Amino acid sequence: MSKSLLTLLPLLALLLLLTLTLFSFNFHPTFLENSTKTPKKLHVYKHAQVIAESTCDGTLYPGLCVSTVAAFPELRQKTLPEIIAGTINVTMKEVRDSATNCSGLRRKLLKKLDPRDLIALDDCLELFADTVAELKKTLSDLSSGSPPEKYYDDLQTLLSGAMTNQYTCLDGFADLPPLQQLFSYGQEIEEEKPEEKETYS
Repeated sequence: MSKSLLTLLPLLALLLLLTLTLFSFNFHPTFLENSTKTPKKLHVYKHAQVIAESTCDGTLYPGLCVSTVAAFPELRQKTLPEIIAGTINVTMKEVRDSATNCSGLRRKLLKKLDPRDLIALDDCLELFADTVAELKKTLSDLSSGSPPEKYYDDLQTLLSGAMTNQYTCLDGFADLPPLQQLFSYGQEIEEEKPEEKETYS
């Protein structure tokens, strides 16, 4: 059962990254205005890293945010909705991969799972489907061409719903010893993050 939990926790971290990145964005971002002041001698990767660090400033998990955003091709030319859409696409892939992993585990372990674990996995699969639908709606809103201010609240609501789905999924496994241990590790890592944040400022 710990394999399924290990696939769920990174997904939760990505969804948290996505939501916190969106919440921290100002729809008139200064990182795009300031990006022309970057010295021309900077290597392309370094330039993308600088933009990603500026974009991710203020997020709860800057390391995860920077590594995700810096990987986008032609980052400097991207608009804010394009950056958000790219992050949503990465998150959707993780959600789908997690759903595939859970389905595979469910098939392989069907006779070994107790009824409560089976219900928890089924709930997760349903929540993954809901999350993909919410993320698709978010992408649709982003590509509508409307000014970001018009749909910003809707985006926050949809992304918050996606995060809630993942927390609900994990809650189904809350009493299992492997998850308790993973939460303990997660808390230790989270406590170390403020020190890491200084690296990305």
